[in-house]
Parts: sequence; structure tokens; C-alpha cells
Amino acid sequence: MERHIRETEYGGVVNTLAAAQRVGFGGRFLYMTASSVTSRSWATVLLNLYKGNTLVWRERAEHEIRAAARVHHHPSRDSAHRPGANVLSW
Repeated sequence: MERHIRETEYGGVVNTLAAAQRVGFGGRFLYMTASSVTSRSWATVLLNLYKGNTLVWRERAEHEIRAAARVHHHPSRDSAHRPGANVLSW
């Protein structure tokens, strides 16, 4: 089960980011996450056990989105008014 969760929750985001970067996408992404992704409690532990570490993979996907937003720049949007404008916004 965890393989499917990883491929969906994490792999899908990574593949989407890569495709957006290949074509020079300059828009914004909206990523709907889950509550308690970054907090730990008995409920999140149980959810991760039951759902193949879904919150772990969602948190990793969020890190990938943030990293892509910091690293990749869109040349047509870089200007004196918006230096370093990101391809992806979080």
C-alpha cells in the first residue's frame, strides 16, 4: 500500500513539478495538503500506520514544492520590480 501512496502523494507532485519546469510554466500551483502534516500526535501516527505513511509523503511533497519555488526562475518575469520571481509560488 505504501508504494501507491508514495507514487500518488509524492511522485505525482515531483512529476508535475518536473513537467512544469520543462515547459517553463510561470503560473502558480495550488497544493491541497492535509492537516497535521507537520505535527506529530497519536492520531497522525495511527493515520500513517493505516494509510501507508500518507502524511510523511505529503510532507515530502511540500518540501519539493518549496525547493522548486526557490530554485527555478522564470526569465520573462524577472525584472527590476520583481527580482528573482519564481516559476512556482507557495
